[in-house]
Amino acid sequence: MVVRARIDAGGRVDAARVVRELGSGLDQNAVVAVRQWRFRPGTRNGVAVPMDVEIQIAFTRRTDAINAQIANDMVSLVGPKEHVRDRLQAYRDAGVGTLMSTPLAFTADDRSRMMRELAEMAA
Repeated sequence: MVVRARIDAGGRVDAARVVRELGSGLDQNAVVAVRQWRFRPGTRNGVAVPMDVEIQIAFTRRTDAINAQIANDMVSLVGPKEHVRDRLQAYRDAGVGTLMSTPLAFTADDRSRMMRELAEMAA
């Protein structure tokens, strides 16, 4: 699959979108991952400048059943709080001890609020 991203002068991903899809929920996961990466910014005359890049991402496909489960779990914490609480309890019951979360919100305050709410539900 291929993700096209705009890297700002600070090396952060300003925008990202899939230009060659893979499906099975992996496209969204790749965009979420790319948005967390940091890059060495491009330069022009020795000055850091924004630039567009295309990033090829390869996934190792185990089986369709496993990939479907991974894709479903990666997006299953989206929805009403009751749904999120139920999924967190299912993870706890399955012995999951570590949960990685990437809150998707426009502002840092909203992302912080989302993480606090998730922590409260997970407690």
